Amino acid sequence: MLKKIKNRCFPNQINVQKTRTSHKSSLVFLKKVLPSKKAIYDKKLLGVSSNSFRAQSAMEYLMTYGWTILLIAIALVALFSLGIFNIGTHASGSCVANSGYLCSDPIFATNGTLTVLAGESFGPITVTGTACINSTTAPSSAQFNAIIPLSLNTGVSVPLNFYCGLQSNTLGSAFVGTLWLQYTYSGVSGQEVNIAKTAIKATVSGTSSTGTPQTEYYVPITIQNTQNTATSGNFQEMITITESNYASYISFNGNVANFEYVYQNGTIIPSWIESNNSGTLTTWARIAPSIPAQSQIKIYMAVVANTMNLLSSSGTTGIGEAPQLSPTYAEYDNGANVFNYYENFAGSGLPSGWQELTSSGDTYTWDNGVTFINNGNGNYVSIGTTSAVSPSGILEVGITSGSNARPTIELATSDTQIEGNQPIYMYENGYGQSYGMYSGDMQFEILTTSYNNAPNSKTAYDSPIIEGVAWTATGSQLLEIVPNYNYNNMETVSETNTAISLSTSLYIMLGQASSGATSNTGGFTANWLRTRSYPPNGVMPSVSFGALS
Repeated sequence: MLKKIKNRCFPNQINVQKTRTSHKSSLVFLKKVLPSKKAIYDKKLLGVSSNSFRAQSAMEYLMTYGWTILLIAIALVALFSLGIFNIGTHASGSCVANSGYLCSDPIFATNGTLTVLAGESFGPITVTGTACINSTTAPSSAQFNAIIPLSLNTGVSVPLNFYCGLQSNTLGSAFVGTLWLQYTYSGVSGQEVNIAKTAIKATVSGTSSTGTPQTEYYVPITIQNTQNTATSGNFQEMITITESNYASYISFNGNVANFEYVYQNGTIIPSWIESNNSGTLTTWARIAPSIPAQSQIKIYMAVVANTMNLLSSSGTTGIGEAPQLSPTYAEYDNGANVFNYYENFAGSGLPSGWQELTSSGDTYTWDNGVTFINNGNGNYVSIGTTSAVSPSGILEVGITSGSNARPTIELATSDTQIEGNQPIYMYENGYGQSYGMYSGDMQFEILTTSYNNAPNSKTAYDSPIIEGVAWTATGSQLLEIVPNYNYNNMETVSETNTAISLSTSLYIMLGQASSGATSNTGGFTANWLRTRSYPPNGVMPSVSFGALS
């Protein structure tokens, strides 16, 4: 009975046995993979838990990579100390443009001027100012350097100057910063934008940072050719400035001039100050492009601070002046860069290219100006070039002092033959002028194989005067006298003699003719001699000034 009950109560005894066997196998497996109670107890005694294992692994990870990072940092410090990353040591510089702008070919000078080729890809825009600062913060309006409004078309790069400044004005001095433009776009003015990042070193020399010529004002100048003939290329344009119109801005005294002429893109125009007379500055600018008939071009007068000096003899920077105006003779004379042919008589003695033609009692000295002496005995003296001048046009001599003199100039086709002994020896085959400063007679000197003249009575002027002769075509000659360097009072005499044919290359003669009376002792001093292009039909293009900005 008991056996039956046991069998009825445990109908799955065989399965239970199997289950027990399976559980034993599981326990064996767990014992293998799990630590024993003793091991757990031992580890607790040592203060070690499963969390500690994870922390230990993390610590080992950090230590491994920490040493790697430390080694990299040490290597970077070593590279920096060796100057590997020093832009002043390796790279001439970079200009990385921001989206929508162009920047390339940076050139940095020791005066802090950074010149780059800049442009944009969304324009056109009109640039009115530039700025350069050593941060990404927008500069203030006062930090922008005003420039002549410059039109920038889409995709076109033009040279632009940015004045960055330097702490040390030496080659290799570095600057890292940002470049900014102030511009007008779609009629909205005063927009300011960061166009590029730059890292640059000074690779060219410049003046000190205090002498950086930052334009403060500009005046647009319109040059209008009113004739039906175009001007020549590299035409000398006379520009007169009424000083009272710019009394608070322009400074000129022979030692300092704070203005210059530039094209719209900022390129400096070679220019020369002739005189400062009764509140009028007479200047000459060499205009490179031809001005078409009945057309005009626009240039600008750029004005910097009154304390800055733009006088220069280089012909490529600033503005020059006549030799006698400078504190040291010809110190700022760039006439050779402005006129077709130019001589300032600097130094002593006849230079190469000049010869004495003849002298009969009168004398001359060449010493920072050429002086011809009239000894009052009716004699003469003359000198001339041994090389031809090209192209032909107007020959003028600036006479700064003298009285009781008869200065004479000539343009001739040859220097091998000399004609006449009264009143002066001159080259054959040419036209010249003798002007009696004491009597006012302006005489055409017409030289073929014999000497003759065509006297014309004009007003007598003492110095200073400009005496000129123009030979523009066969049968077209002109004499001029400009008293006191005032072109409003210029007197002229014309001639249509066809005895001599005009040549493309002409020789120059300069001298002192006979006074005509032994009692008229005196002489004159000339400080410069030049040739310049003849204006269309003899009419100089007109000049008009816009508003100062």
